[in-house]
Amino acid sequence: MLSKFIFRCPACLKKEGVSCLRPTVHSERFLRAAAPWLPLRVFVLRSTRICCRLVGFAAVGILVATPVSFAEDKDNQTEVGRNRRVTKRPLDLGKEIAIFDGKTLKGWRIANTFDFEQHGKVEVRDGSIHLESGRPATGIAITTEIPKSNYEIFFRGRRVAGNDFFCGLTFPVKEQHCTLVLGGWGGKLVGLSNIDSFSAAENDTTRVFDFENGKWQDVRLRVTDDFIRIWLNDRKIIEVDVQQHNFSIYWAQEPIRPFGLATWNTYGELKDLKMYQLKSEASGNLLRTRG
Repeated sequence: MLSKFIFRCPACLKKEGVSCLRPTVHSERFLRAAAPWLPLRVFVLRSTRICCRLVGFAAVGILVATPVSFAEDKDNQTEVGRNRRVTKRPLDLGKEIAIFDGKTLKGWRIANTFDFEQHGKVEVRDGSIHLESGRPATGIAITTEIPKSNYEIFFRGRRVAGNDFFCGLTFPVKEQHCTLVLGGWGGKLVGLSNIDSFSAAENDTTRVFDFENGKWQDVRLRVTDDFIRIWLNDRKIIEVDVQQHNFSIYWAQEPIRPFGLATWNTYGELKDLKMYQLKSEASGNLLRTRG
């Protein structure tokens, strides 16, 4: 029974029983995301021979005992009664950029190279994009022109079956690209890959969230010249200073640049996919992207 709670080190991907090459750095980042109140300097044993599964087991135990809480975005919420929220439309949203008509894959192509060669079935059904499990990846990439900065994406997604990421959203950050991973590294990890060459499991955006199969998740991503901000179910969970970092993507996601959606050994479903250009708060005009 205990074996199912053993968690592989999300950063080095070593299997059970194989020593993690960087246990202190990786486990510390993972545990900090799982339980930010934990005194890691005291808890994490500093030995390069510690098996990463031991620290991972402790992290999962903490998650079971203590729910992870995210700071709420007060600017975009209105409290209505106890434990109810109504999300307000951001005031700086400009014109909607049509990227999905809810009926077809017009304006998209199915990725079929590298890890996408043995992709699963891709179709639009009942207003949703269905990305069935591939070996290992299934994905689509946009073929129309989109902004490189100062835009916002909203969609709803869920894992239908599988135990890895049900959405890898690759998006532009000015002249660079990055990927938002939802449910990776065993099903619970959220983060941005890559920041300064560190993956979603290794950088400061690493978060842990329990994605129940079949349950819809509301996702909102905003990219400006200054920040990347991400909300999950109306709670802001990630904020990154664009000016202070370099962004890149894992080579396997190259086929879905500049903007695409992918799954990994998992059946994912996405709907209500919308993109908006952002207005200038000062003038009310649309912000223009360079390049």
